[in-house]
Amino acid sequence: MSLTDNIEHDEEGCSCQNCGFDDRDIILSKLNEAIDYLHKKSMNGRITNDKNEKVRIAWFKALAYACSIYNQIKKDADLEDLQRQVQELSDEIKRMER
Repeated sequence: MSLTDNIEHDEEGCSCQNCGFDDRDIILSKLNEAIDYLHKKSMNGRITNDKNEKVRIAWFKALAYACSIYNQIKKDADLEDLQRQVQELSDEIKRMER
């Protein structure tokens, strides 16, 4: 039994190498929180006059940017997963041909 067996493992600052959370998972989690926050601020912010409408536009721009980054990271993860699956299938075919 190791010292880390009784430690709670979550994506919030886990330093354990065996818990399954990598940097990408942590970044996606943080981006998801930021997207939720930006969405709430842009939709329900206390903007009452036209002069402050520029603030709402800035919130929407930040929201669009965060969503774009989130999608890029997810796309990269999906491509890596597909590449891994193709490699596994290729290895399996090679084993079957022997």
